[in-house]
Amino acid sequence: MLNPESELVKMKAKEDKKLKVAYEKLEYISGDEKLRRLAELRRKLILDQNTGLREERRMGREEGEQNEKIKMAKKLLKLEMPIEQIVEITELSEEEIKKLK
Repeated sequence: MLNPESELVKMKAKEDKKLKVAYEKLEYISGDEKLRRLAELRRKLILDQNTGLREERRMGREEGEQNEKIKMAKKLLKLEMPIEQIVEITELSEEEIKKLK
């Protein structure tokens, strides 16, 4: 990560308009303790939200996988496949499969 105080960053900020605006905002925020604290809190909030979204996605995938296993087990039960084989194929427990009957 580059140091915002480095000569390279200052030089690039002179060349790139967007970088210049970002650099000026950074300088402004860095100079005010309250603004620095707000910026840090905002950064933490964004990180927490991203973590929550990843967790929700993971849970959604797991739920979808479980639903697919149940769907498959129901089809296999209709074909009168032995429960032991259904357990092996779907990775559901014997109890879970018996509840589907």
